[in-house]
Amino acid sequence: VQASKCPIPDMFAPVDKLGMGERGDAWKKCFEVMTTLELLALKSIMDDINKAVWKAKIAPAHGYTKVMVDEIGKALAGDRSAAGFAFGEAMQEAMKSLPMTQFNTLRAIFR
Repeated sequence: VQASKCPIPDMFAPVDKLGMGERGDAWKKCFEVMTTLELLALKSIMDDINKAVWKAKIAPAHGYTKVMVDEIGKALAGDRSAAGFAFGEAMQEAMKSLPMTQFNTLRAIFR
């Protein structure tokens, strides 16, 4: 996925450093310009991340990573703007719900 096409803030910027909806707005714009092949590639990556989060037993984040996978599917089916916004907000919520030790585990999975 060509990140240069997307105005995405640092995926791991501290949650308190981003305004309400900022991550969602950035992903909304990204989903609008991504090709179907790029969305499919992102879905494949997010499927792997979702499985790794589940395997690592990072329970609070798992619900949100599952939502992220589902939102990519919705984008592929039609409304890319709404799905992109929901994807970004799920990412924000995943990070807000984690204690720092689990956040570092999640960060390692994403990288």
